[in-house]
Amino acid sequence: MIVGGGSEIGSAIVQALYESGKVSELLLIGRSGASMDRAYAANCVTFGSDKCTSIECDFIDPELTASTVRRAVIEFRPTISVLAAGINLLNPSSEEQTRMGFVNFLSMSAAGEEILLQNEVQTKSSLIVLSSIASVRPRPNNYIYGATKVGLDFWARGAMAKYSASTEIILIRLGKVSTTSSLGHPWAPFTRTPNYVGSRAAKLVGRGTKTVWIPKLLGVVATILLMIPVKLWIRLSLSQANQYQVILQFRISLSSY
Repeated sequence: MIVGGGSEIGSAIVQALYESGKVSELLLIGRSGASMDRAYAANCVTFGSDKCTSIECDFIDPELTASTVRRAVIEFRPTISVLAAGINLLNPSSEEQTRMGFVNFLSMSAAGEEILLQNEVQTKSSLIVLSSIASVRPRPNNYIYGATKVGLDFWARGAMAKYSASTEIILIRLGKVSTTSSLGHPWAPFTRTPNYVGSRAAKLVGRGTKTVWIPKLLGVVATILLMIPVKLWIRLSLSQANQYQVILQFRISLSSY
């Protein structure tokens, strides 16, 4: 079950799980739109239309998300679930900030809680939670996104302590992943493809509750980032943001010719 059915990373995890023989049916839960339609069509090719189901849900509403996921878990009894929905906008407006908070943190943690509560009464299952290196230290242009991932990351670590007897919880902290939604974001080192993440994530299923970095080197990078003095960190972050703006303006200028 993918909560965030239109996610490219979620679809890559599903594909890798299917290829490894760990899943044979799929349930997608997500907001209706082009990304959800593409994911459903692609996965129908992989699984067969009789083995692929989709449920519409807008994650802007945490209560609706919780009730939708609760019904889905009771009816379909997924053995592997992935919390994959998320919005990552640079310098979001007030309205966009609110939406990011609801979707990235409140709805995903509400969905996760429903999955874990239902899993207590069935055979041991797996839950994959997608976090981010953005949660390690705030930067001027993406601290809202980082804050939402801090919340989800903290929730997942608490859930590990409470529910690991009934559910294998895998917390994955990602660097930048080259998806359609990240095309307009600044360059970042250690950028990986969805397929790379999917392959790594699929291999973790069945190996027990744990926290992992993808790629592994990000764990070392995160430690170093926390050691940089605050003033230098802010200066470096603003420098990267300014470089990105210059590149963006250059691209816009080229597109006008």
